[in-house]
Amino acid sequence: MRIVSWNFRNGLELKKSEKFLEILKENGKFPDILTVQECKKEECEKINFIYKDWFGDSKDSYLGVGIFSNKYKFERALEHNINFRYIIPYHVTDLDNDKRFVLFLIWTKNVCCDYPYIGQVYSAVNYPGYKKLLNDHVILIGDFNANKIWDNDNNKINNPTFSEVVNILKEKGIHSLYHKILSNEYGAEKHKTHYNSSQKKYYHIDYCFSSDDMNPNSIFLASEQDWDDGKNTKSWKSLSDHSPLIVEFDF
Repeated sequence: MRIVSWNFRNGLELKKSEKFLEILKENGKFPDILTVQECKKEECEKINFIYKDWFGDSKDSYLGVGIFSNKYKFERALEHNINFRYIIPYHVTDLDNDKRFVLFLIWTKNVCCDYPYIGQVYSAVNYPGYKKLLNDHVILIGDFNANKIWDNDNNKINNPTFSEVVNILKEKGIHSLYHKILSNEYGAEKHKTHYNSSQKKYYHIDYCFSSDDMNPNSIFLASEQDWDDGKNTKSWKSLSDHSPLIVEFDF
């Protein structure tokens, strides 16, 4: 099973999605499940997948998150709590063998919420309804907008830290695949997933965490050569300020 997650940056125009999927196909990485952040509902409806869902709360923009597949059927969990922006649980079913797992689609926000960014994940993983789902076969994937390098800054504003979230998930047997498979330390990631144009710096802020029973076997992230430099603004393949996150499981 291959899952691809990507922040499309300010919308998912049809040409952009077609180019992105073509790049994945050419590299033998076409997704069984595609999750996206920063897209509009009408844009998601145009993408050519059999199963699709979109969620947005319209609190600060018309952008939301989407999930797509031709092989896996999914439904939003009844435990979904809209107060966590956006940390959305789905029950996913493999139509070939009826295997099931829980997938949390993540795009954290810093407005219209009690705690910004990683604080949203911290609140979510401590929420009784979500804690129950974390005991299942589970994957959490998306744009966390967080890294251990900002833990001290979060402490200063009494916001939960990235390390606290990592430790909570670790206690449940849920680990970051990048750090587990590639043996990188938190806060010292060799691969970057986002280019901040205002700061002119790269950061690692997109993650996939999974329970060990999902049998993860590989993870793919962009290399430096995949980032184009046009008009002094770096972007992945000239498409987004985020690169895609690609993970594969023997499940």
